Amino acid sequence: MLRASALSLSRGRRRLVHRAGFELHPGRWIALTGPNGSGKSSLLRALAGLLSWDEVPHLVLGDQRLERLSSPPQLRLIFQGHAAGWKDALSVRENLWWQSRMDTEQGGPAVTREAINLAIATTGISAQAESPFGLLSAGQRRRVSLARLRISLDAVPSSASILLWLLDEPTTALDEQGQRLMGGLLSDLCQRGGMAIVATHGAIPGAPPALSFGLGPDPVAAPQAHAQPGPSAGRDANASPGRVS
Repeated sequence: MLRASALSLSRGRRRLVHRAGFELHPGRWIALTGPNGSGKSSLLRALAGLLSWDEVPHLVLGDQRLERLSSPPQLRLIFQGHAAGWKDALSVRENLWWQSRMDTEQGGPAVTREAINLAIATTGISAQAESPFGLLSAGQRRRVSLARLRISLDAVPSSASILLWLLDEPTTALDEQGQRLMGGLLSDLCQRGGMAIVATHGAIPGAPPALSFGLGPDPVAAPQAHAQPGPSAGRDANASPGRVS
């Protein structure tokens, strides 16, 4: 289980989160919600180690105290923000090859050409595989990011390792089929015992039930936990609430 507490974060003079926290078990994910400008992207970047906290947070994985989420070898962290860092001049296949190599620098099996080809096919971008990334539409670019996630599912080194995705609005610019692809990836991740924290403005079709971490205009009041129904029409009464405090 991943436990986080004393999460406090400001941007400029504005406090976004004040001593908030969450508990996340393997096989579950958190939907990070809130209006534009509420701090979802900043919170994800801080969790990824790309922004500094106002104070040192308390992060624990199992019984191990962590300095940062990227530090323990048994936790494989994949952060995907709005700017995913793809190179416009490289083809889709080349981008995925280099990105997958960087994603497995923490340890893990080498990513094969077959795994990349499968990810390209399953995310619906086979026709664009040899095209320069800079020529893709917004939706096709987002599908390349889905292919990266697909590859990461097969690159976990052992059953003792946990895959953690930090995703910033991964369904932006996707059509309905693409959104369901994202939901299916989240389902696969959870079935394999992985975890995710996903900034989103709505339900993701095909995803399993989520815990909800809501950000709003009042950072003093810690976010309250409630279960968010899963994809199947948002009617899953079996969604079990977790603690997000």
